Amino acid sequence: MTGTAEASEDPIQLARELFSRQLRALMAKAGITQTELASMSGLSKSLINAYLSQKAFPRSPQRRKLAAVFRIDPTDFLQFPRAPSAEPHGRAIPAMRSRRFRIPACRTDDPPT
Repeated sequence: MTGTAEASEDPIQLARELFSRQLRALMAKAGITQTELASMSGLSKSLINAYLSQKAFPRSPQRRKLAAVFRIDPTDFLQFPRAPSAEPHGRAIPAMRSRRFRIPACRTDDPPT
């Protein structure tokens, strides 16, 4: 495949890309390097690099080892990222637990307005 449009439709390449993105995100969140991940998972650093550079796709046993490091289900690697939340300008919306809101009770004997 020579064209980029064709390459993006290749399901194997799409799976490699998705896995690579998920693995990078998990590594960044955990703050670990490729070397540390290799040590923690029992996989070689070159294999971790191949996953990250989308040159290889892990088989089930390797996905289980990587998932165990991040304490996730192995199928989570193949889930599409969630849509961005409704957080304006990257800030979290304050939780409303701290305030108590009361909804006024409706009385059935009140005439409609």
